[in-house]
Amino acid sequence: MSATARGRLLALLAAVIAFVVYWLTLAHTITWLHDGADSGDLVGAAFIYGIPHPPGYPLYTLVGSLFAHIEGMEPAQGMAIFSRPSFEQQFKVPGLVAMRAVSGPDTVGMVLWYVQGEVAYYHLGAYSNEGYELGASFALFSRAIDIFAKTGIRWLDLGASAGLDGSAVDGLSRFKKGWSTGTRTAYLCGRIFDRVRYEELKAARGITQTNYFPAYRQGEFA
Repeated sequence: MSATARGRLLALLAAVIAFVVYWLTLAHTITWLHDGADSGDLVGAAFIYGIPHPPGYPLYTLVGSLFAHIEGMEPAQGMAIFSRPSFEQQFKVPGLVAMRAVSGPDTVGMVLWYVQGEVAYYHLGAYSNEGYELGASFALFSRAIDIFAKTGIRWLDLGASAGLDGSAVDGLSRFKKGWSTGTRTAYLCGRIFDRVRYEELKAARGITQTNYFPAYRQGEFA
């Protein structure tokens, strides 16, 4: 393994460890530890679509409200998943386009796209329960297509779905296929970091020798 590949692997490992530690230790409800005096204020404002103390944090509160309404989680736990520093860094990336759906005074959905050249890449989307009931995702995608078409964007990259092949029938896969006119192969990397797991995936598909990479997805477009 080259020094560059080793460095990337170590960086990825460090990121995964940091996320696991964060996930295992994050507060599951309001806490006053570590001088967290603002937690109740910010979570409460996000949950009721209100306004916290000055300067109000409007963008953080709007997006955070979607996480505060995650089904099956306390508002504080949902907000804990939403990392403000990470959010701030994302919004500093050139080419970011944010779109939101509203119902009355409430934000019920938001999507993030990254634009580079003639291509807009779908990055992230989140919706409240009301947003799902209203079909906010369909409205946002329809509006995004109209806006991007008028600004010279020729292609939208919606990303892939989870799974070992392209025949997934889950809701997200059906949603993306409904907007798509075609598919393209995308290679995220050309290295195998976990050889044992890779061979297990090949064996599960009954694949032995092939020049296709990754081997376990051979025949996905047949």
